Amino acid sequence: MVRNATRAVLSAALSLLSVSAQAGDGAPAACMISGTVTDSRTGAPVPGATVEIAALGSDQHEFRRSGSAPLNRIPPARPSHRTESDARGAFRFDSLPTGRYVLTAKKTGFLDSPYGAARPSQLSAIVRCGDGEPVEANLRLIAQGVITGRVVNERGEAVEAGVVQALSRVWVNGKPRYTLVRGARPNDLGEYRLAGLPPGTYFVRFQPSGSSAVMSGEALAGAAPVPTYHPFAAALIEATAVPVRAGERAAGKDITVREARTYSISGVLRAAGRAPEFASLTLLPEGEEPTALLVGNNMLGPEGTFRLTNVPSGDYHLMYLAGTDQGISSGRVDVRVADEDVKDLLIEAPPPVSVEGVVRIEDSESGASVPVSETKILITAADVLIGPSYSAEVADDGRFVLEACSPGRYLAEIEPPRGMYVSSVRYGGSDVAGRPFTITGGGAIHITLRRGSAQLTGTIVPPKDSGSATPVSAGGAYFLLIGRRGDGSPSVERFGYSDSRGTFTLTGLAPGRYHVLALASPDPKAFEAPAVVAALARLGTEVELTENDRLAVTVALVGAEEAERAFGRAN
Repeated sequence: MVRNATRAVLSAALSLLSVSAQAGDGAPAACMISGTVTDSRTGAPVPGATVEIAALGSDQHEFRRSGSAPLNRIPPARPSHRTESDARGAFRFDSLPTGRYVLTAKKTGFLDSPYGAARPSQLSAIVRCGDGEPVEANLRLIAQGVITGRVVNERGEAVEAGVVQALSRVWVNGKPRYTLVRGARPNDLGEYRLAGLPPGTYFVRFQPSGSSAVMSGEALAGAAPVPTYHPFAAALIEATAVPVRAGERAAGKDITVREARTYSISGVLRAAGRAPEFASLTLLPEGEEPTALLVGNNMLGPEGTFRLTNVPSGDYHLMYLAGTDQGISSGRVDVRVADEDVKDLLIEAPPPVSVEGVVRIEDSESGASVPVSETKILITAADVLIGPSYSAEVADDGRFVLEACSPGRYLAEIEPPRGMYVSSVRYGGSDVAGRPFTITGGGAIHITLRRGSAQLTGTIVPPKDSGSATPVSAGGAYFLLIGRRGDGSPSVERFGYSDSRGTFTLTGLAPGRYHVLALASPDPKAFEAPAVVAALARLGTEVELTENDRLAVTVALVGAEEAERAFGRAN
């Protein structure tokens, strides 16, 4: 089973909803949407807020992940309309074409707040405007969170040479990672202020300037400030988490900076037996992430030499990227610094490799012609937020080549031709459908397709406790189809919004068991958190699909409180 809706497309979905797409829901009409912008904490009107409105088409739309870009192109966007709330917090859009719209409110001191959302990472609920009736859509501005404190040394003296960082957990392929959200420099009193924080849980870290900026000078003599987490921790696992609610000022989160003797790591990076044409090195403490924590980043010296200084004792991952005329190779070397400099480290970056493969039709003897060349193939880095991805064109005979791939761990993303589904994906004799696999060179990817993909049509109705079976006609809602990864864990397979009648149709589905549900304002950032997806699955309608199925189901909209409880599991 191939996963179709994950982290990279979610940013594209959010981008789509922040600007206006084709309206196309009917002929232009005198349509009006108005409302009030209020503070989500106090309910008080907020004057001077910018309200943006964006139009959606009348049809359903799906978002599918394909590395850093969607397989299905998102409709081109048009400039959105904007207005400003008045002294009473009121706003109004007049003379809008009949159609479906999403709205967002913005103001300094608050977070960008979609309509109907309790957190800024949610998507705006969809509003239909037409039939000459005015529509009311009230927006609640979500106040920013702030963390403040002081940075001092062990003698209680202010420390200002460095940066304070707020780190937050994200999910990558079902695993937690920590990424940088905000950064700020302390003042001369050691005071810092991290503003613009969404509600969530953070780890606060001080990064001394010497540990990231001095790459080629001499290491500091004796003890030097080293990276430290609030309040006095050497590693994230030992740090004290800082919860922040909407509009909360979490004060007094002081950091006492640790001091320790530091050392250097020096050596040579080579690719294809010579110095790379371009390269970078990043040194990370054991258990940390490239997107979050940076101890050193360095371009190479002559003949591929490097020297990273001001490194405390500990275990590290030395991440490298090396480019030659053959392509780019990336990887990591584990390094232990044990109370002395690490010298003469030789890193031989393996050359890029080309991976051959073939797409075959399992039931090809049936005689029907299949445009196998329409199969879309892409592999994406499995373990990091930002990593390499490679695509391939499939020939008419089903053969393809992924050119100049950096050795590493990947996930395969396959979109088969219409009417087919992916039966299996194998590499090096192993089943890798929905599972990470390691490319080191050699081996081939074998993709097997079958005819007889299933189709699921859903009609979204109000929540079960609303006492109404009328289809959702106020603009539609978002749908999720949850299946299983190769390891059996729940996974969001499809994600999008319904048409203006509240219906949607999903094609090209592999046989199997799914859960389908509808949400007014989902939080796509949480779609990779296993606990969230499992909770959402329990709220959905279970369906069993077989080959060539054409199944229609009624899907009750999940209530806002139930949805919030499920998405809250991502923190």
